[in-house]
Amino acid sequence: MNATVEYLLGMTVPPLSMVVVCLNILLSVVLPIAFCIYIKIKYKASLVAVLVGAVTFSLFALVLEQLTLALALTSIPDIQYNIPLFVIVTCLAAGLFEETGRFVAFSLVLRKRDKGVILPVAYGIGHGGIEAILLAGLAMINVLMNFLALGSGELAKQFAKMPEGPASDAAIALVALIQAPAIDLLAGGVERVIAMTFHICASIIVWLAVSKRGPFWLYPLSMLLHASLNVPAALYQKGLVSNIWLVEGVIGVFVCLVVLLTIKLVSHYPARPVAVVIPSDEVPNEDELTEEDFSEGLDTTDKD
Repeated sequence: MNATVEYLLGMTVPPLSMVVVCLNILLSVVLPIAFCIYIKIKYKASLVAVLVGAVTFSLFALVLEQLTLALALTSIPDIQYNIPLFVIVTCLAAGLFEETGRFVAFSLVLRKRDKGVILPVAYGIGHGGIEAILLAGLAMINVLMNFLALGSGELAKQFAKMPEGPASDAAIALVALIQAPAIDLLAGGVERVIAMTFHICASIIVWLAVSKRGPFWLYPLSMLLHASLNVPAALYQKGLVSNIWLVEGVIGVFVCLVVLLTIKLVSHYPARPVAVVIPSDEVPNEDELTEEDFSEGLDTTDKD
C-alpha cells in the first residue's frame, strides 16, 4: 500500500475539523434551502424565480462561461502565465456571463412574474444557492463522508480497491484537509454566504434596469461589481495573496458596500404605479357628468 495512504489511515480527524465541516454544510446547503422556504412562506415568493436563478447560473456560469474561458486559455496560452491578464479575463468573464444571464432571465423568462423586489430576491437566492451547493456543499458532504469512513475503518477498504495513482492523490488531499487549521476550513462556507448576499444584490440591480424602474446603465454596473468581487479570489488562486481570511475580509467589506448601494438604489428608484389606460370611447364627456358622478369620484372609503 502507498506510504501516503498508510499515513492517512493512521490519522485521526480533529473533532473541531469535523464540526467545521458540518457547519460548512449548513451554510452552503441548508441555509439556501431555508431561505427559499422562508421567502415562500413569509412573502409568497415565486419558487419559479428560484428555479430560474439556479438554471440560469448553471447554464451561463458553468457551461457558457467555462467553455469560453477554456477556448480563450487554449487559444492564448500566455493568459495563464500573465497574472494581470488572467485576473482581468477571468473576472470580466464572470461578470459578463452571470450578469447577462440575469438580464436574459428577467427580460424573457420572469417578465410576467414581476410583483416587486421579492422577484429578484428569489432569483438571487436560486442563483447564489445553487452555486453554494455545487461549489462548496457537495464537496463538504464528500469530505464529511470520508472523515467518517476514516474513523470507522471503511476508508481503508475503499483505498484497497483503488489504483495506486488515484489512491495516492486522494490520500494527499485528505491529509491536507485533516492537517489544515479548522478555522481555514470554515472559509469556504463563509464565502458562500457572502457570495449569495452579493447575488441577491446584483439580481436587484439588474432587475431595476430590466424593469425600467432604474436606468439601463445599472446592468453594466452589475458586471463591473461582479468582476471586482472576483479579483481577490483570482489573486489568491495565483498565489499573490496567501491569507485566505484576508481575501474573505476584503470580499466581505466589498459586499457590505454593495448591500448599501442596493438599498440606496431601491429607495431611489421605487416601483412605479401601473398606469391604467382607458379607451377613448369609454371616457365620458364633461357635459354628461352629473353631480352624483363627482361625488362618487371623491368617495375614498374602502367598499370592500
